[in-house]
Amino acid sequence: IAGHNSALGLGGVTVADRATLSLAPSIRIGNSLTLSRGATLAGYGTLAAPGGTFIGNGAILSPGSHSEIGTLSFASGLTLGAGGHLNFNLLDPAGLPGSGWDSLNITGGSLDISATIASPFTIHLATFASDGASGPVSIFDPAQSYSWTFATAAQINGFSSDLFAINSSGFLNNTAGGSFFVTQHNTGLAITFTPVPDPPTYPLMGLGPGIVVVFEYRRRRR
Repeated sequence: IAGHNSALGLGGVTVADRATLSLAPSIRIGNSLTLSRGATLAGYGTLAAPGGTFIGNGAILSPGSHSEIGTLSFASGLTLGAGGHLNFNLLDPAGLPGSGWDSLNITGGSLDISATIASPFTIHLATFASDGASGPVSIFDPAQSYSWTFATAAQINGFSSDLFAINSSGFLNNTAGGSFFVTQHNTGLAITFTPVPDPPTYPLMGLGPGIVVVFEYRRRRR
């Protein structure tokens, strides 16, 4: 855990496979950063790496902690690259970014998407119960649409929904067949939940007059 601004010294930092670099709240780190495959960047502070931060090739982005919602900030840009991962934890579907669910805040530079359809950026959804443990969220209606903004930036480059993959195995509420996908709105990216639409009523409406005609015909024959 980086607990103060100079905790990592002045040189570049490489986070090894299965290792985690976690930033404490209010900490700002300006080191250049390389995340190996399987390495995790977590916590609540701010990254100001020269040239920005790249998350791809098996590296994992995980705002907050394994049991708490949080926001990670990036002061020099962020790139979501091919094969990268984001752990997205949801506590309150009707809440706000950083308290109801995990979020990324790009305060300087841009948010760039360099993932590909063949190697998308994967978002792993997980729900927290009210006590912070893994479990269904207390309020979730699978018949309702939701949109959870997980990243904000003044400029977003290269976005396309098909560059993202959603792993919803950790979403423990019943979705009743609804689906998740990533959308862009203004200066943010959101995870959107869309419920299964109600069955259309027009086929039944089309049957109505026919039924009336049959009943009327039979009545006249009597």
